Amino acid sequence: MLLTKTSRVTAISGLLLLFMSLSSRAQIYRNEKLTFLDGSGNPTKEKKAVTFRQVVKMDDTLWEINLYQKGGPRIRSMQSGDPDGHMLNGRYITYTFLGDADTVGTYSKGRREGYWRVFTRDGRIVRVMWYKEGTLLWTKDSVEWKQQLQLYEAFVPMKGEVGPEFPGGPAAWLAYLHKNLRYPDMAFKNRVEGDVIIAFLVDEDGMVSLDDVWVARSVEYDLDGEALRIIYRSPDWEPAKMDGKPVRSYREQPILFKLH
Repeated sequence: MLLTKTSRVTAISGLLLLFMSLSSRAQIYRNEKLTFLDGSGNPTKEKKAVTFRQVVKMDDTLWEINLYQKGGPRIRSMQSGDPDGHMLNGRYITYTFLGDADTVGTYSKGRREGYWRVFTRDGRIVRVMWYKEGTLLWTKDSVEWKQQLQLYEAFVPMKGEVGPEFPGGPAAWLAYLHKNLRYPDMAFKNRVEGDVIIAFLVDEDGMVSLDDVWVARSVEYDLDGEALRIIYRSPDWEPAKMDGKPVRSYREQPILFKLH
């Protein structure tokens, strides 16, 4: 897998025309349930809610549970083997109050597993931790982690790296947004704006791995949902290349929602 930093290509120009195209509350998942919660985390009516929980059935054995600020970004996202989140199994993300992912890791059968990373708001790594069956084996701060990567790159040439790209480049990406992006009507009504960032895996054939797509920067439920829909429904991408050969690689794609 390509080890370079993921690309962030901001799609700002050409979006004004999108504001005439509104959509009802985005529901990109067929099996989705929303539960509104009061300040103590107890179920309540939507008007009295402080937060709400989105539960998405991904398949017969996996659920994604997202906790949102009402009218704001995500607080937490986790995958579980049950809809109540009792057996964590898969990706786990916590977010800052402003919606940036600050801790990203994986659970396996309820225990932390593999790399866990802590980020700054601008996406820089602060700390990396490695877990094996729930046991923390080592921790490295940003300086130690950078030194390890430099040592790795000294022994493994990383020349000729090209990250995944939308077919046709930035102009084609803007054309795709022009045709497909819709401003959710509730977000429009409430004057909600922001830059949602979606992270996703592009495989060697250019296909987006649908089970490896997540919100790296959250703005609000409806805007997040529309940004996810855009990525899920995008055509195959140009895969990343290492020395001319296609490789699996992650990409971070910003999608800006701006009212004028």
